[in-house]
Amino acid sequence: MDLIDSISIGVDIVYIGRISKNIDDGNDRFINRVYTKGEIDYCKNKKNISHHFAGRLAGKEAVSKALKMSWEGGINWKDIEIINEKNGIPRVVLHGEAKKVANERKIKNIRISISHEKEYAIAFAVTTGDKKNE
Repeated sequence: MDLIDSISIGVDIVYIGRISKNIDDGNDRFINRVYTKGEIDYCKNKKNISHHFAGRLAGKEAVSKALKMSWEGGINWKDIEIINEKNGIPRVVLHGEAKKVANERKIKNIRISISHEKEYAIAFAVTTGDKKNE
């Protein structure tokens, strides 16, 4: 098996202003629909909460692309959760349909990197597995 056959990538960029508007409007419905309780607690404890919410959203999108899943295909936003290790490194935890798809595709690892600056948040995800997951 060629190593390339067992790797998949995904990337996404989010305009922080869009997330900030939802937060400023008090749109808890958006936040509660997209983020897990752990993600909400993490982001709300940060200085620039909209940056962290945007980073998590970009992360969820990047992971869904790496898993080759679509939001219309039964996946729920909360099926992909981005948590942080004690050292601050983000880690992906899958639930529900996303976990099922990853298991079916024999994905063993998901790595993610998230970055944000003044106006944008970006995330890059890489999955590795035992076989070609197409």
